[in-house]
Amino acid sequence: MDGDKGYTDALLLYHVRISRLGHTRLFSKTVIVSWKQMQNKVLAILFDFDDTLYTSPVSISGIARKVLTQLGLIHVSEMPDSKLIRLILDGPEAWLKQYMLTNNVSSKWQPTYELWIQYCRILLTALGASDVNDGMTNELKSKWEEYGPPGRGLFRPQLVDRVELILEELESRGYRLGISTNRFYSPEPVLAKDSIIKYFSCVEHTGVPGYEKPSPYMPLRFAIQVEINPLKCALVGNRIDTDVGAALNAGMTPVLANWNTKSQRNLHDGLLTANQIEDLLGFFPGI
Repeated sequence: MDGDKGYTDALLLYHVRISRLGHTRLFSKTVIVSWKQMQNKVLAILFDFDDTLYTSPVSISGIARKVLTQLGLIHVSEMPDSKLIRLILDGPEAWLKQYMLTNNVSSKWQPTYELWIQYCRILLTALGASDVNDGMTNELKSKWEEYGPPGRGLFRPQLVDRVELILEELESRGYRLGISTNRFYSPEPVLAKDSIIKYFSCVEHTGVPGYEKPSPYMPLRFAIQVEINPLKCALVGNRIDTDVGAALNAGMTPVLANWNTKSQRNLHDGLLTANQIEDLLGFFPGI
């Protein structure tokens, strides 16, 4: 009973701090101590996909810059990443999000061809393209498909070194494993190609706001499918705003995956942080 109370107290304290500090400042050291006491409770581990188990040799902004420059928008080649990403978020991404909410789409919904064309039109307009026509939007979509979709082109996700060995060891220690990713399309073909899909009891994906992380929707679906209480699950991911948020919202133990995003090192001392993927074996010694 005392252990359960310690878990609850740590979780509540963390909820308060992460809300007040906006995911940007140091967190309480007492949370780390409580989490270390909780590790024997974890029976299942849910992983993020991008920049956790997989990484990409090319960033989204890099792909966008390459494609848009080929379409004649030369000024984009000199545009800072932050500005380009902001234009995408405030333009086509905001429009698509509003479309999904207005039409109350399901969790497994995917944009149609026509919607992607409109997405491209909004992006081109936001970037100052003149006389945007169907030819330009079709070419943008075609070039993006050449470089961008998961599993193809420059954006083909690459498995992080030693991932398979770590997954195999965690499975041998008795943990149930799963994946949750904020993608419209399932990562299962990529997992199968790399021969690691066998380790996962559950693969969840959605790009729909309200269902995607930091919503607890996917973590709770995982817990239901593996029939393990969410309080006995951990969520490993590289982002504070989505992965850590989703873990806390679902009552799971968050673990910050820092091996692909070294810039976060030492910025979040109150989080259980894995700076190398091998650290997970220390966090999860077995059931």
